[in-house]
Amino acid sequence: MTSGSGAEEEFERLFHLMEEFKAAERRRQELLAEAIQVIRSLIDWFVVPRVIESESSGERRPAEEASAERGAAEESSVEERAAEDRASEVRAVEEGAEGEDDIRDLRGGEKRMIGVLVGHRRLTRSQLATLSVLSPNSGTFSTYLSRLRSRKLITIDGDGFVALTERGRRSAGVRSVKPLTKEKIRNQWLSVFRGGARRMLEVLLEAGSVGLSRDELARKAGLKPTSGTYSTYLAKLRDNGLIEVVDGRIRVTEIFGLDA
Repeated sequence: MTSGSGAEEEFERLFHLMEEFKAAERRRQELLAEAIQVIRSLIDWFVVPRVIESESSGERRPAEEASAERGAAEESSVEERAAEDRASEVRAVEEGAEGEDDIRDLRGGEKRMIGVLVGHRRLTRSQLATLSVLSPNSGTFSTYLSRLRSRKLITIDGDGFVALTERGRRSAGVRSVKPLTKEKIRNQWLSVFRGGARRMLEVLLEAGSVGLSRDELARKAGLKPTSGTYSTYLAKLRDNGLIEVVDGRIRVTEIFGLDA
C-alpha cells in the first residue's frame, strides 16, 4: 500500500503533469490563432487591395482562458485583472500602430511582448517570454524577438535585457515607458504562474524581505522540500529573477518593490 508521503509525491507529480498539459494546450491555441491571422492576411493580400488591416485577430489569450478555469475566487480575480491589463496593452499597440506600415501585421505574441514592455523599463528574455505567455526557449519566441528587433521596435543590450525603442513606444501609443504600480506587478506575475509555483510566490510575497527557509517555504506552499517538483518551481521563479537567497533564506527580489 502506498505510504502517505509517497501518495503526496504522486499527487504532486500528477498535478505537475496536468500543468504541463495546460501549457501545451495554451500553446496550441496560440498557434491556431496565429494561423488564422496569417490566413486573413493572405485573403486581404489577394482578394482586396494591398491593405493590411490593423484590427485584432480576435484570439483569446491563454491567460484569459486560464483565468476562467480557476476555481478560487481570489485567484480568478487576480488573473482577470492581469488579463484586462494585457488586453488594454494589446489594444494600445493596435491603436498606436495606425499609420505605421511595418507594424500593422504584428502577430499576437509580438503585440503581447510590446504591451508587456510598456510597463517595464527593461526585462530579461526569460521575464519577457513568461509575462507574454511564451516559452523563453522556444523557436517562436526567438523569431518574435528577431522580428521586433529588425523592425527597430525593441533593443537588446549586451547583458541581454530587452527594452522598447522610441519607435516601439510610439507603436504602443505611449511617449515613454510607464512602470507599473507594485500591485499591478504583483498581479501580473501571479497571473502567469500556476499551482505550486504560484503558491510559493504568494507565500514569499507575504513573508516580504524577511524571507523563508527552504523547508518553511515548502511547508507553507503545501509541497515537499525534497521533491523534484518543488525544485522545478524554485528554478522557474529564480530564472525569472523573482527570488533570491540571502543568508540561507529565500525571498522575493526588488522587482516587487518591497521595503527592506
